[in-house]
Amino acid sequence: MEDNARMHEGNDFDLLRKNYPVRREFSSLQLHGMTNTDATTMMSGLGFDISHETP
Repeated sequence: MEDNARMHEGNDFDLLRKNYPVRREFSSLQLHGMTNTDATTMMSGLGFDISHETP
């Protein structure tokens, strides 16, 4: 909804791109050292990449 509102508020696409808020995708992040099975399952379900190796 916020993206839609930004597009309708202004018509300067380049300005929108330059000032777009940073968004992080969980799948781009890798978690190390997860030992709790329930927490690992939950974080994996949210899309995090779980590494079972030591960094």
